Amino acid sequence: MLATPRRLVLRTVLAFAAVASSAVAAGEHRLPLSDHRASSAQLAGAVGGELNLPALPSGGADIDLGGDRGPAFCRRLEDALWPACRATLTADVLTVRIDPATLPTDASAIRRTARLLAYGNAPRPASRYGLVLPERYDPARPLVVLVHGLDSDNVMWGSMVNLLQADGQQVAYFSYPDDGPIAEAGLLLADGFADLRLAHPGAAPARVVAHSMGGLVARHYVEGPAFRGGIDRLVMLGTPNHGSNWTGWRWATEWNSQYKTCRREGNWTWSRLTDDGNGEAAADLRPHSAFLKDLNARPRRAGVRYTTVAGDRSAVREVAADWVACTADCFPTRTTGWWGFRQAHAGLVDKAKAMHDTDAVNDGPVTLKSCRLDGVDDIVVVHADHTSLACGNPPAAWDVVRDRLK
Repeated sequence: MLATPRRLVLRTVLAFAAVASSAVAAGEHRLPLSDHRASSAQLAGAVGGELNLPALPSGGADIDLGGDRGPAFCRRLEDALWPACRATLTADVLTVRIDPATLPTDASAIRRTARLLAYGNAPRPASRYGLVLPERYDPARPLVVLVHGLDSDNVMWGSMVNLLQADGQQVAYFSYPDDGPIAEAGLLLADGFADLRLAHPGAAPARVVAHSMGGLVARHYVEGPAFRGGIDRLVMLGTPNHGSNWTGWRWATEWNSQYKTCRREGNWTWSRLTDDGNGEAAADLRPHSAFLKDLNARPRRAGVRYTTVAGDRSAVREVAADWVACTADCFPTRTTGWWGFRQAHAGLVDKAKAMHDTDAVNDGPVTLKSCRLDGVDDIVVVHADHTSLACGNPPAAWDVVRDRLK
């Protein structure tokens, strides 16, 4: 739902720029209907003029506004240009009123509008990315949305999902090209929540639980101009709010991710190395990156309760501790009572235990300092490494997650 639309939107915007600007009066635009269909070229010309973009060339497919499709299209157009747009429909006219003074200026609004004009009410191409609701979604009940991190996918949530469902929660997933720009993933999340809001206007607020980079994706939407409400809780597990110095090693996690995909799906090709992005996420995750500077300059969203869960067990040190313990286990049992051997064996055992028990200043890739976020006082540190925060059985952060969701 991102890769193909992104190319389509780029083509649409380029088409805007390819023709001369048409003079479209600001304010009200009345488009006549023919057999319940509106001309996409006329509508694009009207909206493009208000956005100071040239009109689409003629010849675009008409937009079917018959039956329930008409009101649905109006709602989507209003949402994309909120709060500047009002769209009404009669039997023979589509009326679009646009207030230039309140037009949104963010890229998300232009992207959603261009995609809407390009698709109309036609089905969008299938994609493995986007917001996936439970099969029996109940809008009256809160929804828990799980957002994975870098070089990961929804499979990672196995034990967390089982625990949430056993606790009575209904669970949705959000997946995205995790190696691409984080901002684009945030826009895709905005699309998912916009569609959810339009389909279920009175739905209960959602709660987002995000692991690692997924917390930055969620923050980009929640704290950005595309946010329209509908989320009242954000729980971040090991999120590098100030970046991570481990980005230089992410090639290893990328190959690990590709290996797991190949084992699970059995249809791996070389093209899979780029269909989740071209490494932009690593640049965004570097400390002091332009993306993080922009994101952290935003205020926390009023009405959304934030929780940060950090780990103080480094996976690297845990492996080293296991090697020390393994060395101690290599001593034959009869030698542990011999003088000299006894002291060496005890020293190795004590050292391994101390390495396991001593708190670290990071969970491996993410430091405790990077997890902290101005304006968020609900900070919980648990004895876990980066992966086991969300993927253990049970996940190390489970007690915190369960408590905050209640």
